[in-house]
Amino acid sequence: MAFVLLAAGPVSAQFEGISLANPDPAVAEAMRLFRDGQHEQGLVQLRPLAEQGDALAQLLMATILDEGKLVPQDQVQALAWYRKAAAQGVAQAQNELGRALSNGSLPRDDAQAVIWYRKAAEQGHSVAQLNLGIAYWNGTGVSRDHAEAVVWFRKAAEQGLGWGQYYLGSAYHSGLGAPKDSVLAAQWWRKAAEQGYVDAQNDLGALYVKGLGVTRDYARAASWFAQAAQSGNENAAKNLQAVLRKLPASRLRTATEIREKPDAAAAVIRTAAAREQYYELSRSGDWVEICFKPGHALGYVRAELLSNVK
Repeated sequence: MAFVLLAAGPVSAQFEGISLANPDPAVAEAMRLFRDGQHEQGLVQLRPLAEQGDALAQLLMATILDEGKLVPQDQVQALAWYRKAAAQGVAQAQNELGRALSNGSLPRDDAQAVIWYRKAAEQGHSVAQLNLGIAYWNGTGVSRDHAEAVVWFRKAAEQGLGWGQYYLGSAYHSGLGAPKDSVLAAQWWRKAAEQGYVDAQNDLGALYVKGLGVTRDYARAASWFAQAAQSGNENAAKNLQAVLRKLPASRLRTATEIREKPDAAAAVIRTAAAREQYYELSRSGDWVEICFKPGHALGYVRAELLSNVK
């Protein structure tokens, strides 16, 4: 089982993931221009600051050119700015430089990539911690060491990084690098699943089917499979169809609105016709959570509107 390296994640016009603590006023002004849609003016303001050695300006130049949403993409220039910011100790730039050395954006050098991941990881950068763990797990740029990988997965997971939580759960599930423990696997997969990570949703559903680390519960399995299937996970869609056959089917007595939450004031997902068939997953007071087609969707209806399929 090999794991895949991650970037820092998309950097939006709000510069998500970049520390903005006490920026130079000129850098803050450049950022304001970008946020206001004045991208060219922002770049004109930012470039000389980066050339003068401002580390945050260098990182912003790199991310803006790398993403290519605010100005035309230029990965060659982006990498040059990442390298400058990384040399000044900027953790996000160090992670991105490591990724570039791993994925071929620069001449591939996995050993150097690990050096940069480690620099960022030791500063607490969660994605770098994950990527360093993956390097140890896969044995790329460093000797394979599942136990050391788990150390770094845990650091990323404890910071709330969903992929770190998923990979830590996978280590407990497989027994590689950590004692095999289905309960802990379920706990960490649940944390990732609740953040919307589809692989975690699908794998957590499988634990509910098998009763590993959790009490066997086909309805809970179906709920997690359905959430993953809605995101396009084909395995989850297949798993959902299999587990639904184990659940009671119901029909609506009358046409009704299906809600996104068990609440009459909640948003309406769709209006369903009488006699449409659904599968019951759970009950919350007078409301029933149901799974329905198309799209493997989940929703809620009042219990009195359902009747069992004979």
